[in-house]
Amino acid sequence: MVLKDNFKLRITFLFLIFGTLFASIQGQNVEKMIRKEVQVLWENSGEIAQIQLSQDFASSCDDIHDGDLVYSIPNMADGSIIGYVLTTSAMGRFDAFDYFIIYNKELKVQSVRVVVYRSSHGSAICNKRWLKQFEGFGGETIVYGKDIQAVSGATISGGSIVEDVRRASKLMEILKEEQVF
Repeated sequence: MVLKDNFKLRITFLFLIFGTLFASIQGQNVEKMIRKEVQVLWENSGEIAQIQLSQDFASSCDDIHDGDLVYSIPNMADGSIIGYVLTTSAMGRFDAFDYFIIYNKELKVQSVRVVVYRSSHGSAICNKRWLKQFEGFGGETIVYGKDIQAVSGATISGGSIVEDVRRASKLMEILKEEQVF
């Protein structure tokens, strides 16, 4: 009996260690994906830097979600800001998916990439060609199925990412107005 309980404890401990290690590796992979995408957009980009949002702002802004992270993208030559990155998540039918949006300094979408898609249906929204439709979006109203092509089998996830990109763009505008960056 004691051996059985000890074995269960060891297995639980191993799962915790591997889960933490996997989350750390996954976080590094997301940063690597962001750096690679930023480098494709701007060859002269420097290392991205996270912008710290105050607790007051985070608690008072309806457009910010738990887990939203904002980064600035500096110009390597002179240090001026050439763009921003927002990492966030949205809800599919049953599961959340993680993605990032890269904005230029005028807050127009330059790129959207889905990083982790957890659901067994709707993964067509991860397609780079489909996500390319968001490029140039600057916060105006967009309608899923009209302005952004609907995806068969991804009705809920597709609509969700459209709404969330709009929310994220609104958040970025608020951050600019509040002179957070």
